[in-house]
Amino acid sequence: MEQPIKRSNHPLDGIHLKREAEGPLYAQLAAAIRNRIREGHLGHGQKLPSTRDAAEKLRVNRVTIVDAYRILRDEGWVRSGVGSGTFIARRADVSNEPDRSIDIGLASTSFWSSRLYELPRPEPGRTSPEPGAAAIRLTSPTADPAAFPVAEFREVLDEIFRREGPSCLDYGPPDGYAPLREEIASQLARKGAPVDASRVLLVNGSQQGLELVFRLLVTGGRDLLVESPTYNLALRTARALRLPVRGVPVDDEGLRVDALEKLIERSAAGMLYTMPVFQNPTGVCLSPARRARLLEVTRSHGLPVVEDHFDAELDYRGDAPGPLLMEGSPPNVVLLGTFSKVLFPGLRVGWVVVPEPLIGAFSEMKVCADLSGGLLTQMALYEFCRRGLLETHLERIRGRNRARLEATLGALESHMPRGVRWTKPTGGMCVWLRLPRGVDSSDLAAEALRRGVAVSPGSAFHPERGGGRDGVRICFVRENEDRIRAGIHILSDTIKEEVARTGARDSEGAAAPVL
Repeated sequence: MEQPIKRSNHPLDGIHLKREAEGPLYAQLAAAIRNRIREGHLGHGQKLPSTRDAAEKLRVNRVTIVDAYRILRDEGWVRSGVGSGTFIARRADVSNEPDRSIDIGLASTSFWSSRLYELPRPEPGRTSPEPGAAAIRLTSPTADPAAFPVAEFREVLDEIFRREGPSCLDYGPPDGYAPLREEIASQLARKGAPVDASRVLLVNGSQQGLELVFRLLVTGGRDLLVESPTYNLALRTARALRLPVRGVPVDDEGLRVDALEKLIERSAAGMLYTMPVFQNPTGVCLSPARRARLLEVTRSHGLPVVEDHFDAELDYRGDAPGPLLMEGSPPNVVLLGTFSKVLFPGLRVGWVVVPEPLIGAFSEMKVCADLSGGLLTQMALYEFCRRGLLETHLERIRGRNRARLEATLGALESHMPRGVRWTKPTGGMCVWLRLPRGVDSSDLAAEALRRGVAVSPGSAFHPERGGGRDGVRICFVRENEDRIRAGIHILSDTIKEEVARTGARDSEGAAAPVL
């Protein structure tokens, strides 16, 4: 029998969201409503305010309310229907449930509850613009489909089918198509990093390579060291694998090697994950002095280094450094690469260069993960490279992206208010903004999205709780120059309004490399 409910006059009375507190506002609101249900102040069937009314009462934007309600709905605390509103759901006993409990809609959820509690969850906060808003997407570091060389690749596929017949649709070698592995080794040799093709193993996108390397090298409760900020899917992969993560700060010269050395000395470090060339999300490159010191420090401490070379081919000035493997073939470096950022992400072909002692172990893990990669796509990529089509395509998209980067930097210079600072990369896909202190990037991104511009708030890229609240990532490769300029203009107006509303001060310590 349900206990009598002590109802408040308004479901959100007494809830105060703190912008200066750790955690985004939507998470604070979800936690507050969750606690009210547990304490009996909100009961089964009670209707929550509409997103518009709740936003007005709490003085936040509607996207914050939408995200909070979505979390509660995913966890089973509320239910909602199109046009009917959001209501407190019936729950047998909410008082003793963990914060991250979830109602999966099965007849016997208690069977799964203990298992579901620790499983990875989808990240909240992925919202769409309001109806009618034509979003300018400055969020995705992926190749622009408008630039895909579809006709050339179709010709290559036709040739593979004519030449190979049905065999190209069979299982491929577990380590990948040998001619493509040799081609990748040749490309690395031309960059000054000679490796034997036997060390080049093909994977289903570098994301799979990243997960396999994490599984292989971060064991026994050891820490995964990452740049802060870093690639957000690396963080999500680490969380899914339940790995302890520690961040190493990044500045205008890349990863802070002095901070890395201190962290290694006081932690049980298992591996360092780094992007020394056009780092995601900042776009900076590791300075030559730090490259040398990084290798010296990690070798002396016996620390494996996994280098993600995901967009290093997108060098718009022609002077980007090569992979760390060119620095005397260090034995502790694993190199990840992909065709996704320069060609077709949907092909899902990446590669890993592993030290010789790890080949057998990595290959076995790969077989257990997926048996083999797609032989047809690997054959076609080799033929595409052999004909020189990849290099021709690269030259074309480098010019295209260079113009978009220049439009991005020019628009930032023209429109951004005092106190906003940004990196000035010479390649890659990303620019990193530092906001004036007091402007929260999650709130800013939500409001910009409402106005039709999508950017990525910095919290998604930081391993530390509450980190990145002053950061915003802009990706410039999927929109044309006019839309980039329009989007940055809207973003700058949004920032100005947030500065006026919050009384924010200038950001500090955000020196940027010079183009």
